Amino acid sequence: MKKKTLFHKQKLLLLMSCIGLIVMFFSSCHVVVPSYAPATEFGYALSGDYDPQEPYSVGVLQCKTELYPNIIFPTEDASASAAYLGTLNAAFPGWTFVNSATGLSDDAIEIKTYDAIGTSTRVGVWIHARYVPHDSDPTDSIHWVQILTTNHGLGGTGHGPSATYVDVASGTTTPYYDEGYAADSRDLIDRPSRSDASLDHTWEATTFLATGPDVGAGAGTVTLLSPGFTWGWKNTCVATDGLMEYYYYQEEPEKVELAEKPEPGGKLHLISESPVNLILGKEQKKATVPVIYKEIQFTIDKKVDPWKTVVIKNGKGVIKTGQFEFEGKKMPPAEAEIVGGNGYMNVETGETSMEYFVTLQLPDGTTKKLVFTGTGQYDIEKNTFTVNSNIIGISEEFRKSNVPVDTKKDKEKIN
Repeated sequence: MKKKTLFHKQKLLLLMSCIGLIVMFFSSCHVVVPSYAPATEFGYALSGDYDPQEPYSVGVLQCKTELYPNIIFPTEDASASAAYLGTLNAAFPGWTFVNSATGLSDDAIEIKTYDAIGTSTRVGVWIHARYVPHDSDPTDSIHWVQILTTNHGLGGTGHGPSATYVDVASGTTTPYYDEGYAADSRDLIDRPSRSDASLDHTWEATTFLATGPDVGAGAGTVTLLSPGFTWGWKNTCVATDGLMEYYYYQEEPEKVELAEKPEPGGKLHLISESPVNLILGKEQKKATVPVIYKEIQFTIDKKVDPWKTVVIKNGKGVIKTGQFEFEGKKMPPAEAEIVGGNGYMNVETGETSMEYFVTLQLPDGTTKKLVFTGTGQYDIEKNTFTVNSNIIGISEEFRKSNVPVDTKKDKEKIN
């Protein structure tokens, strides 16, 4: 019994030592530290949560968003690497970028929120960082500089090989994140996210405080204050088997010419008379359903947030299908009503996510309201809209019974 007691004491001491090391790691010996607390900055209510993972579902896909590359906490970076400085120099010729000779004080950068986003229409993360200068930490001409690497850049480029670039708003003249985004000399808020939630993403940023010329003063020397921090997110999806409900998915992308340009306060009006196919499935059985006419109209909200996103709402319209056969049963041509819908649209990049409700007759003779979710891309120059092929429809009851529910605040975060 004495040996067993001694063993348990040793385990307890080891555990206490580990806890002590963790407390030390996140306290006085680091510049970037956790200090989670809710806050309202730049008109946004931040949760104050550390939430490393969010499960969600898109039709028959089971997915999750998680913090990346380090799901525990943003990783401190002692100073900007040569590659980091090279990216800045290439993007802003005429400017000079150098690392600071001395480091910031302990606890100078607090992470107030680090909160994963995972829903069928948006994936990403919220982060809120706050600069709390002490002692000799600089307080004049303070800015934030951020470089990101992602496999899905904005600007309509879509998915592809990873690209690295300086994270600045369109039209800015400085390398500062705070010139066009939600940040100032004290706080930085970012919500990197994508609407095509059924596709896999990686998104990683390295962020530094900096001193340099004020906005409008012209090019000059920017000193990156050490250390910075690396943070980000990724999402992944896998298909599930044994689906017991009827579901639809769109086989090919669909391009639509618009009669008018969608603008805040106006309409997003999609009309397509070109045949497109939906695949109707149940378990391992499938059939091709020809769609011969589709019309959807959304109202575009007037309010634009700092991420250039507007809400699209009040979805309505009609879908007309041709004749098809499912499991030996012939289904006649039909007309289905779109009875509601909403989503988000980036007025700068054209990226759109949407959700609309369609009343459809199914091969078993029942009529159900199916939820169609997916994404689209508006081409600003050509005034065309492409409905992506990953759009999928499934009954609301099935989705509610199979989607893991986060009881916190998704609607508050992304509406």
